Amino acid sequence: MSGTTGPPRGARLRRRFWIALDYATAVVCGVVVFASFFHATVGSQSLLGVLSPRDAPLAAVLAIALAVPVAIRRRVPVRALVIVLAACVATLAVGGEINRGPFLPMALVLFLVASTCRRGVALAGLGAALTLLIVQGVHSGVLQVNYLMGHANLLSKEKELKATNQELERQSTLDPLTGIPNRRFFAHAFEAEWKRALRKNEPLSLLMIDVDYFKRVNDAHGHPYGDECLVRIAKALRQELQRGVDVIARYGGEEFIVLLPDTDLEGAGTVAAGLQGAIAELNIVNRASPLGHQLTVSIGIADCYPSTSLTCGELIARADRALYRAKRRGRNRICWHSEEDVASESPQNVR
Repeated sequence: MSGTTGPPRGARLRRRFWIALDYATAVVCGVVVFASFFHATVGSQSLLGVLSPRDAPLAAVLAIALAVPVAIRRRVPVRALVIVLAACVATLAVGGEINRGPFLPMALVLFLVASTCRRGVALAGLGAALTLLIVQGVHSGVLQVNYLMGHANLLSKEKELKATNQELERQSTLDPLTGIPNRRFFAHAFEAEWKRALRKNEPLSLLMIDVDYFKRVNDAHGHPYGDECLVRIAKALRQELQRGVDVIARYGGEEFIVLLPDTDLEGAGTVAAGLQGAIAELNIVNRASPLGHQLTVSIGIADCYPSTSLTCGELIARADRALYRAKRRGRNRICWHSEEDVASESPQNVR
């Protein structure tokens, strides 16, 4: 019986091995060439965190190790060696040994031309390169999404930090006991209003308010009661002021100060009378006060038209002198600053 028999099994295995090695050569060279091209054109320093420019020589050595046996065994040295040449050129270009401009495209062309000698090999090489680029694109997309999410999170944290800083800044300008602005806030507001009044030639008035016999309140009723009195007084003063531009602040201890922009002496007197009446309506008990055992306040008023020859401190000193005059004259009253009384009176401890 006649017939034909195929090659021995060992020969078939060897043939498949060399074919697989042939394809592996194309894949490795494709990865090297396209990865090098990607590094040079996109500017990435690493490919998926695995293949970087400094790894390219190692990949080229692997390509040579695969290509040389294929070239010798399959007797296609031209195609295999051209593929190796393309990988080496790409390696040198990425490493900076030669100019990237002309040599990287040359390496790409050499690889494509050499791969077309066998359609299957060409498809394998191109498939490896295409897969590499797709994976790299997905990786870049993931990185971009992570960057955008991180950037959004950073903006959110920055917004929260800004809000926290603003709240801290606001709290630093408030009196912790009464909740009204403190002396620091008043200093900034007073300076700003002073400049505005100077520019517009408008009057500016100050009210200096002091709680009468407050030390006796603490002695007779205790400090918690004294603190409660200050809180109620601050609330009543703030509610009595009608304009949003008016500024009230706790100036220190039992003293309060009120800034009245665009207000002359007559208008300041009207406001002072209203504030004193609001405190009287609270009917706060002070058993140690000789003034009907009620908590009362004294108010000193000063006004001016700001000028370059006058300072903010001088206007405060005028209001302070007027307040001491009210204290000296029996408390629970309102006094205005007048130049005639400055030489005859000086502040003393008349609390």
